[in-house]
Amino acid sequence: MASISSLGLSGLPLNDLLADLRKVEEAPLGLLEQRQAAQQSKISAYGKITNALEVFEAAANNLSTEQAFTGLKTTSSNENAFTATAPQGSGAVAGSYQIHVEALASTQSLATAGQASRDDALSATGGTLTFTLGDGSTKTLDLTAGQTSLEDIRAAINEADLGFTATLLNNGSDTTPHQLVFSTTETGADARVAQITSDNADLTDVLGYDEAVASPMSQVAEANDAKVHVNGITLTSGSNTLEGAIEGLTLNLKGTNDAGTPDTLTVAHDTESVRKNIDSFVSAYNSLLSTVRGLSSYDAENNQANVLTGDIVARSVQTRLSAALNSVSPDGELGMLWEIGISTRVSDGALQVDGEKLNNAIANNRMDVAQLFSGEGGLVGQINAAIEGLTGSRGLLTNATEGAKSTISTIQDQYDRTQDRIDQKMANYQKQFVALERYMSEMNGIGSYLTSQLGMLENLSKSNSNS
Repeated sequence: MASISSLGLSGLPLNDLLADLRKVEEAPLGLLEQRQAAQQSKISAYGKITNALEVFEAAANNLSTEQAFTGLKTTSSNENAFTATAPQGSGAVAGSYQIHVEALASTQSLATAGQASRDDALSATGGTLTFTLGDGSTKTLDLTAGQTSLEDIRAAINEADLGFTATLLNNGSDTTPHQLVFSTTETGADARVAQITSDNADLTDVLGYDEAVASPMSQVAEANDAKVHVNGITLTSGSNTLEGAIEGLTLNLKGTNDAGTPDTLTVAHDTESVRKNIDSFVSAYNSLLSTVRGLSSYDAENNQANVLTGDIVARSVQTRLSAALNSVSPDGELGMLWEIGISTRVSDGALQVDGEKLNNAIANNRMDVAQLFSGEGGLVGQINAAIEGLTGSRGLLTNATEGAKSTISTIQDQYDRTQDRIDQKMANYQKQFVALERYMSEMNGIGSYLTSQLGMLENLSKSNSNS
């Protein structure tokens, strides 16, 4: 059978006719594609609303517990001397404290006398070093024969877990420049090295130390406990971080200050964080509302609908959340948002904040504000229930999205079946056109033959007349 590329040899525009027929037959496919695109646009729009709902739900849940309203803020009048933190749920209470940092906790450093070499062994045999710390505990370090030089001891100490490190310094001496220095890793008197002994006299001659008597090693930096006075009460600590010295607070010492003019640590309710969380809640709701309205509004000026114009699911998002926000909280003296300065704007349904009224409510009725949001039957619970009804496994948005996906699948099946029918019909058209082409070719051949014969008869007639 002739292929489509052979059509038109008869002079008829059969290829053009076949292409035009295909355009006519495929017109319904374009409509199906438009329906699929419309459903895909709906799925995308539902996804945007779902994302906005998740942001709003997260903002609401930041206000979902009383702890969100009980956070404390610490303020130091001299952060060069100290700072403080009040971890959530630590039991700290609001108050003011006068603090004088008399001394910071410090580490200890011990140094050997200068030695001529850092690589020569201190002893031909090995031995054990025993370190007695300030808290009475002991640690030991075994040195093997041939590994007793200052360099060997430095490496061995740094590889062990002794509570201090070692380094070698050059003091600039022409004859004995090398000194081995031990430095404790933790601050405070309990972490200091109080004594160093050895079962090898050669090692003791260089590394021996006893804080009570003159020794081969000397203390070049003393380990001290921190000493701080809080409201006139003296506290000591081996660390510059004091946990629980003031109930619920962690005090971080940074430097000393003047005893005559102690600095102030103020612990107050963190109203700024509460206001920030509420502002984020309002902003997230307004952003959600803007998203829904943008997807479902109608442009009357240009007579143009949006993807969710008239969509019942989009309307339900607005009505359900509006109902949740305007519900009454049964706990506390404050039962509705407008009582703390948050009202609904009539023009577009967005939330608007009276900043002064909200700040006063947080400052003077903080726990009632907490109950409004997080109490039994409070706004956050109402909001979460509304969002669950929209995005949960059986929610409106979930069902609508799955419905749109199912519609796309159905349209695709219809598209495929239509395409198959068109392909079959076009194949039939092609067969008919090929047959027509063959027939026309045969007719053209017969016409040419007859024309040739008639020409011959005419010539024969002319020849007979002339004779």
